[in-house]
Amino acid sequence: MQDDWRYTRGVVAVLATIALLVIARPVLIPLVLALFVWLILNVTVRGSRRLLLWVGLESHAAARLLSVLVVGATLVLLGAMVGQNAYDIAQGLPQYEQRLDTILSSVLRLFRVSGSVAISDLLDRLELTPILLSLAGSMASVLSSLVIVVVYVLFIHQEAGAAEAKLTALISDPAERERVRRIVQRIIAEIDAFMAVNMLCGLFQAIPTWIVLKVMGVDAPVFWAVLIFVTSFIPTIGTLIGIVFPALMALVQFDTFTPFLVVLAVMLPVQLFASNYLEPRMMSTSLNLSGLVVLVGIFAGGALWGVVGALIVVPVLSVVMLIFAQIPSMRPVALLMSSDGRLED
Repeated sequence: MQDDWRYTRGVVAVLATIALLVIARPVLIPLVLALFVWLILNVTVRGSRRLLLWVGLESHAAARLLSVLVVGATLVLLGAMVGQNAYDIAQGLPQYEQRLDTILSSVLRLFRVSGSVAISDLLDRLELTPILLSLAGSMASVLSSLVIVVVYVLFIHQEAGAAEAKLTALISDPAERERVRRIVQRIIAEIDAFMAVNMLCGLFQAIPTWIVLKVMGVDAPVFWAVLIFVTSFIPTIGTLIGIVFPALMALVQFDTFTPFLVVLAVMLPVQLFASNYLEPRMMSTSLNLSGLVVLVGIFAGGALWGVVGALIVVPVLSVVMLIFAQIPSMRPVALLMSSDGRLED
């Protein structure tokens, strides 16, 4: 009877957590994005410190200022370029539509299907106004959240400085405090490793994408490169996006298949090498997460929080597994979440 009550409480707790994630989404998403930005800043701060040490200057404040300036300038520059690229894509929509009509007609003739399909007819049947209004609302929401994210980042930085004092005040037992400190340090180390490796692998994928698209004359090369960098944080699905989307852009822009085949020939090995070889080699600390758990988590995170949920699900699952591994009653769940059935204490 006691076990049944315990399991009931566990199910209720899970359902309540899911409900909270859905209801509190407007509040939690900016907070999670702020944590994401803060972690990126931490990674860039370490890189800035190494650079400053190399030139003979040792200053944590200077490294932090340099990282903030670099990240801020990069975001502003890329934001302006992506905006211009998005405008270029919008201007080229009639051309893409005409090219798609040609491709569809060729496919129908190949399979000896009578009749024709026009992309314009399909678009006319779709109710695009609600879709466009929804997209506009989402963009406005993101822009309005940027100020909140910046404020959150500042306060997270302030709270991080007082974390040690708060831990000492909360846990009086030195042994237990040291155990909690080790757990927190391991969580931070794994998330930092995940962020650093994915940032480098994202650059490794985005830069060749920009080069080949620029050389081939494909529209909006910066837009696609930034998209590939962002989606590189999403396992499996990010790789698929990095291969398919630029190739499809080349397919609908040009009258020949040559640019499409060239882009595909370049992006396929780059994406597969980065995701299947480079990232596992560079990841000094394996996240030890089951592939099935990650895949289900990506779709669940996307359903709950959209793109943000899909982006953050891997580090969140890693943190959950590490915490569950320290709780005797939840350790079996952590074992099921692991990739090899082994957990480090």
